[in-house]
Amino acid sequence: AAIEALPLDHPEARLAAFSRPQTAHQISDLIDRRLQTPGAVDLTAEVRGHGRVVEVGGC
Repeated sequence: AAIEALPLDHPEARLAAFSRPQTAHQISDLIDRRLQTPGAVDLTAEVRGHGRVVEVGGC
């Protein structure tokens, strides 16, 4: 993807950041469970090219 994961306090950060990494993983797991619904499609998976969660600087 064209958006780079930056530290939580970086002034140009454009992604949602969580101070508890577990929160991001829990949300990603919830999305994965919902994608098991027949007909559901992860439209960003092909563009992302990697996992949904990226940790930078421990966040």
